[in-house]
Amino acid sequence: MRLPAGERYDVVFAMSPRGAALLVDDRRDGGLRLVPEGGAAPATAEDGSGWPEFDPLRYGAPAATAFGAASRFDRAFTMVLDQGPALVGGVPAYAQTVGGRAFPAFPAIPAQLVREGDLIRVTVVNRGRDTPPWHPHGHTVLVLARDGTAPSGSPLWLDTFDVRPGEVWEVAFRAANPCVWMNHCHNLAHADQGMAPHLRYKGVTSPSTAGTAAGTAWKFHGGAGRPATGRRWSSQETSGDGPARKDHAAGNRLPGFCAYIRILA
Repeated sequence: MRLPAGERYDVVFAMSPRGAALLVDDRRDGGLRLVPEGGAAPATAEDGSGWPEFDPLRYGAPAATAFGAASRFDRAFTMVLDQGPALVGGVPAYAQTVGGRAFPAFPAIPAQLVREGDLIRVTVVNRGRDTPPWHPHGHTVLVLARDGTAPSGSPLWLDTFDVRPGEVWEVAFRAANPCVWMNHCHNLAHADQGMAPHLRYKGVTSPSTAGTAAGTAWKFHGGAGRPATGRRWSSQETSGDGPARKDHAAGNRLPGFCAYIRILA
């Protein structure tokens, strides 16, 4: 069973009279040992390295959902994940990119602009060598397809999903939680290296401050921060039909990310 970073599974199983071992990375000398009342823990755990990986897309039975792949979507976004040279916080770096761009950078990763009530379809393409665990804040997504194949099991609702190299995931959600949300890689090292776009609801703003000069404070729980001076930055928004660029003087307000703080020294 593969757990993306920050994900959770609740597992129910029938206890064997011989006990059970829950292993991490197939390390047979560790993990959690479970035994029936009055029993003894097994001396060794069975080698499960050759067992098939649990695939949640094939588990359970199909059931009706409020929307699906055949629904009419109000917005559709595609994110191409990769690694490459980019400016991160104004510094050249080999960055974790979305659409060839990294956050914070100029030009910025376009924000995904939605309206409350919209039905949203998102395609996530991994063109890189790493496995980003993709995590949209504030929403649970319905998996529509992985590599073009729809789930054959019960409807799969996730808040984090691993996108392995070469994979393409299609997910959907109803925009029903207005805010300015991170929609980012849950490997926080990747997020810090640029893989941190955001989703913004139309008409929702934040008192956060953004900039690229040293000493700029990025405060995405709110608060004014310390504005950059003598610099310009650009934010971009996309409604799913293409980006609409907005240029701002340094120190102006940029909608921030819920539940994320970064201080640039």
